[in-house]
Amino acid sequence: MRSKILFVVDYYQPKLGYGSYYIPKSLAKLGNEVTILTSNFYYPFPKYEETAGKILGPRELKISDTIHNKVRVVRVKLIAEIFTRAIFGGQLKYLKEIKPEIVIVDKTASYQAIVFSFLKPFFKYRLVSIDAHLPSGFKAEGNQLAKAIFYFFFR
Repeated sequence: MRSKILFVVDYYQPKLGYGSYYIPKSLAKLGNEVTILTSNFYYPFPKYEETAGKILGPRELKISDTIHNKVRVVRVKLIAEIFTRAIFGGQLKYLKEIKPEIVIVDKTASYQAIVFSFLKPFFKYRLVSIDAHLPSGFKAEGNQLAKAIFYFFFR
């Protein structure tokens, strides 16, 4: 069965080959209609210009709507960043336009996961959350009290 899938990721970096690149690409290869909704920035790696910037180029990208490997990639304007999590809009617009049967959110503890959790009853999609870094990254850096409060409310 072919599905309409909306894959939501804070920062999409196809040149680095993370799961957010391979998962949508593989789903599209299976015949699904896949759209990636992401910000117009790359992840804020430490010392960006000296490290990932050499591979990716400038951190800020143009707002765009393109096709890459049979996957539609929609980059929307970044509003803010909190704990390396991107806050951006467009959720309602693209839910109404795409009418996905499945929404996959990459990063369990993200603004996007919360928004799509709240919108789920109104649009009747299956919501899947994936996160390869949550257990190890929780205590890595940043304001631990703020993180503890956020995770309490998220749970």
